[in-house]
Amino acid sequence: MAVARGAACKKAIFINSENIVLKDKLERAVKQFDGSYSVFVGTRSDNDLSSLCTGTGASYRDHDYIVWIDPESISKNEVFRNYTARQDYHVFDLLERREVVERAISIMEQDSSIGALSFPVDYLQASNWDQYECWADYFKLVERWMRVNDIDVGIDIDRPPVITADGCCVIRTKAIWDLEELRFKLYNTQFLAFAIAIICQKNGYLPQYMLTKRILINNSFGYETYTSWMPDVLKVKKEYYRQLTQYNKENQEYFEQTLQCLRDQLAQATQCHSEREAYLEQVQQSLQGQIAQQQETIAQLGAELEAARSRATLRGRLRRLFS
Repeated sequence: MAVARGAACKKAIFINSENIVLKDKLERAVKQFDGSYSVFVGTRSDNDLSSLCTGTGASYRDHDYIVWIDPESISKNEVFRNYTARQDYHVFDLLERREVVERAISIMEQDSSIGALSFPVDYLQASNWDQYECWADYFKLVERWMRVNDIDVGIDIDRPPVITADGCCVIRTKAIWDLEELRFKLYNTQFLAFAIAIICQKNGYLPQYMLTKRILINNSFGYETYTSWMPDVLKVKKEYYRQLTQYNKENQEYFEQTLQCLRDQLAQATQCHSEREAYLEQVQQSLQGQIAQQQETIAQLGAELEAARSRATLRGRLRRLFS
């Protein structure tokens, strides 16, 4: 019965090809899904939740199950070779063999509690705690998103949810049916990687990891190799973070000293400005007083000169009178 339901259900593949490195390989991989799956390929559109930001213009609600492929862009610290290998690990391990997708849908058909199936991160990311650091970076943002949309799902900064790595996930659309109705300004691949897991839980479904033989072998060998030099790595990391902590402390002290010096200089400059203003005001008042005194003296001299002129005129008249 499960197989019959799976064969009759509507299935689609939503792909954002913007960051796909091997586009020819992707084109060959999706051809095997012709006839049974609707395949939509687009480029990123962060505001289009109906297509899970793949920019395809399609809606996930038109299908029962979708395969979401939306790789993140390469980070500034990532080697291109590793970035390509990571895409091969996630994107093409999901798409190159059709039976992987079919098996995932079959599992969800048989277990109605599963809302999404995705690959776990590779051993290198897991051993370096990359997914935990990423979750810590997004934690406050996710909390705000949940408050805005009244989502009541328990989250813990020390326990990241099931993470959809590189946007590679097989999703039961009923589990995320109301996703496109949620309000928020930021939606990108990494944010949706957390949001899909949380929405599944909100709607009563479980996000889970799935394993292929290739991933299991890769991780097994990887962890075995990694643990052989893990002590050295931890030693280097410990020393690095010790030096980084010391550097940050010294840098903080230098910053505080510089800031205090600038504050002192500003206070001195303010004091000098105040004193200069007071001095200029005193000089101005003194000059105004001197000008007033000089004007008064000039007025007195003018009066005396006028009186002297009057006396001289009187004497001249008297001489003329008695001459």
